[in-house]
Amino acid sequence: MDIPQYTDEELDEKLMRLFVSHRGSDQAVRRWDLVVAIFGAGSDHPRNDTNLQDRMIRRAVERLRSHGWLILDMNDGRGRFLCADQEEYWQFRSRYLKPLRARAETIRKMDKAAQESFPNLLQPSLFDMSEFRSVLE
Repeated sequence: MDIPQYTDEELDEKLMRLFVSHRGSDQAVRRWDLVVAIFGAGSDHPRNDTNLQDRMIRRAVERLRSHGWLILDMNDGRGRFLCADQEEYWQFRSRYLKPLRARAETIRKMDKAAQESFPNLLQPSLFDMSEFRSVLE
């Protein structure tokens, strides 16, 4: 089985063209169907998180998202799709941020405990904490 190799730009272009026909959650393309659509038959094996083609697609989706493509998934197994309306976006956004909020809260509590245990830990002269604090606020 010959699995095609793509540059990041080529893979991004293929995904952009594919997602145009998958707008809205009712048009979602499932994970392994997406792998096969981009890389061909057999590229979906093994069907686990170590699959290289799946990993390349996940990285490409993150690249496209960082360039403003509203590629969503609801983490429910139905697949990925382009956002069709603001309700879909807000549902995705809420789910996507949930683990970050939990981590930020944990860090806030740990910072407080660390400051009590190590009063000089967060001295501004040693570290620029403003970047980290803005993430946590």
